[in-house]
Amino acid sequence: MSGQVQARQVGNVPMQQISQQQTNYMVAANVQAQEAGTLAQILNDMRATVLEFSGKKRMEEGLRYVAENPATKEQLDLAAGGITPPNLGGGIGKESGDLPSFFNQAVRKARSAELSSHFLIEGKSILSGILTDIQNGTPGVTPESIKTKINSATTGFSKTLSAVDPEAAIQFQASMAAHGNTVLNAAYESQLKKNQEQRKINFDAGYDHDLRFLEKDIEAGDKIDPETGAIITIDDKINSRRQSITNGALAFGGLAMQKEYSEKYEIAVREAKINVITKSLIDDKTMTLEKIRTADIGKHGNLLKTLDQNSVSKITANYMTAVNYRNSEAKDLLQQQKTFDQKKFVSLYNDVLQLPENSKERKKLIDSIAVIAMNNPDVVPLNVLKDLRDPPKGEGNGQVYFNLRNMIYKNQITSPDQIWAMTKQGLSTTHAVAALDLFNRTDKQEQNKLDTGLARLSNVPIIQGQAYFDKEGTALKRYNELSIQADAIKTRYLNEKNIEPTADVILSELRKNIETQRNSETAKAARKSLESLEKLPWINGKITRDNLKSLEKKADTEPKRQVLRRADSLLTQAGE
Repeated sequence: MSGQVQARQVGNVPMQQISQQQTNYMVAANVQAQEAGTLAQILNDMRATVLEFSGKKRMEEGLRYVAENPATKEQLDLAAGGITPPNLGGGIGKESGDLPSFFNQAVRKARSAELSSHFLIEGKSILSGILTDIQNGTPGVTPESIKTKINSATTGFSKTLSAVDPEAAIQFQASMAAHGNTVLNAAYESQLKKNQEQRKINFDAGYDHDLRFLEKDIEAGDKIDPETGAIITIDDKINSRRQSITNGALAFGGLAMQKEYSEKYEIAVREAKINVITKSLIDDKTMTLEKIRTADIGKHGNLLKTLDQNSVSKITANYMTAVNYRNSEAKDLLQQQKTFDQKKFVSLYNDVLQLPENSKERKKLIDSIAVIAMNNPDVVPLNVLKDLRDPPKGEGNGQVYFNLRNMIYKNQITSPDQIWAMTKQGLSTTHAVAALDLFNRTDKQEQNKLDTGLARLSNVPIIQGQAYFDKEGTALKRYNELSIQADAIKTRYLNEKNIEPTADVILSELRKNIETQRNSETAKAARKSLESLEKLPWINGKITRDNLKSLEKKADTEPKRQVLRRADSLLTQAGE
């Protein structure tokens, strides 16, 4: 129904006119469809929310699974070898693992992170080892071998990662490439340094070769070129080598190295000239300082004139040092021969003393001593040969000999001449030879200890290092007797035990012998006789070796002197 409807008015208030609309039946359908779409969207949103929640939950479960089940060492070792290990979870290594799954995706991501971390640590360890080899200069470590080793490790690790998570494999390869490049750069730098060092070694070897021939060129002097007939001077040769060295240094190390080797070469040239001239001067036995000063030295005279004063001074100093050394060396050789002849003479002399005076063997040894005397008169004085052929009577001055030995121990005797000079003071030839033997010994300590001990046992008075024997020679006689006994002990030890006894051993045995002698019947009788002499009024006290000399002052008559001589004999018998 259509048209307008007139509403009634109340009072005078007008009413709105209502127009009747035409009914559209499509509206309801549209509204229903819109509501259905809204409901579908709501359901989709609800489904997405549920799925998102479920997916997150499953991914959390996947991550938790990996955290609770970390890869074992065996699995990691397999993975490092490029083999996908079993039982990693998430379908890794199985066809079902290719099916979409939030759980599997989470496991794969977590496993890839776990493996990547392990592989990166392993890779850095390999790179660290390579870097150590580079720094240590390990033979065979080259950029090519390093690159092969890095690629091999990266490929093996990446193969396993690709089966778990390709994206992680790509990231791992990028990390290894970055770290590997650092090591490779170090390898290239090391190789470059080695190459430079080798080139430097080769250059220095060539330089040293040139220097070795430098002195030969100077020694040879000027030469004539056989082809052109031109004169090739020493300077021509030096300049040729100089040019070769400076050009090589410039090409190898630039201006700085050229300057360095140019300066070194000039110093080498100067030293070579000095050495050549010095050698020629030393070889010339007629050379003098005056000839050097005037450059009158023969072949190298003109070369000497070209040198500066410092070089000439050095040549002169070198020449003087060499001459002094040569003279010193000759003197040393002469002294060595003299010492050898002295020892040989002493040995022959001691052998002569053991033989009868008229024996052929004795005469033969004396002739050998005469040969030494002829070749080296300083070693064997003429009076020695005379005494050997016609032995003198008497033993010489024992006090002089004893004090001479003390002087040797104190290093107051510095040459054999001082020993032979004492023959004028009463030293016998036999004692002089014995002193010479002592002088030539390197170790005199034991003999000094033995001599000192013998002197004490013999009651030899020593004042300020000098021995003073009594006029009758009793102490000296006692000293000589003990010396003979000491030699006998030494000989017995050498024969029985093949060792030389020490001074302490010899002195200990001598003291025991003296003590035994004192306790003998003869000693007791001698002591008893001494006691009767000690009762004499002018003595009136104990008689000893120490006071015997003071008693001599009281012996103002011959009978008293006879008493003292008797006392001296009794003291000896008593072992005093």
